[in-house]
Amino acid sequence: MTEIVIHGRGGQGAVTAAKILAMAALADGKFAIYRPGLFAAERMGAPVKAFVRISDEEIYRRYKITSADGMIILDPSLLSLGAIDVLNGVKKGGWVVINSRNLGDYPDIMEGVASLHFSRATAIDATSLALKHGLGATIVNTAILGMFAAPPFSLVSLDALLRVVTTTVPRKTKENLAALQEVYEIGRERFRLGQSLNEERCRDEQG
Repeated sequence: MTEIVIHGRGGQGAVTAAKILAMAALADGKFAIYRPGLFAAERMGAPVKAFVRISDEEIYRRYKITSADGMIILDPSLLSLGAIDVLNGVKKGGWVVINSRNLGDYPDIMEGVASLHFSRATAIDATSLALKHGLGATIVNTAILGMFAAPPFSLVSLDALLRVVTTTVPRKTKENLAALQEVYEIGRERFRLGQSLNEERCRDEQG
């Protein structure tokens, strides 16, 4: 089972992202549940947390996730809030995906990678892509989900994500689909380049 926590702010669609991810997993024939977390609030800009569980077997856990396999951070400014220790919720060997241009701007994440606490950390500028596709700076939830259809995550299929967004996002559906698709392509290309570099490294070592 994969347990994921999504951190964001009111208006960014953290709970909606959790719902879409869970529905896509269900469409792929998996088991999945989602729920809002302790900080869920309707007030615009307030910290919001949502949980997602995805499994190949029936899920019986309904309680909050305190040691997640993965963390999605829709608003990087949450990392600077002393009242919320966002990264503390990721288990050793877990991964982090943050909405940002540059992963190096977040020393706590870089330290987690260097110490091998995080197996993977990825930055994707979902805000710029949302603006590019006419969604506005705060509507980053659908865009960032494209990363989870691409390897190495591959939590859900791209087809399932696109179908769920088509049926559940009534406003600017085409724009949301385009942003999601572009993030998927970015993630897939990053993985391909990473694989190529690893193969070259192996050939050099063997030669």
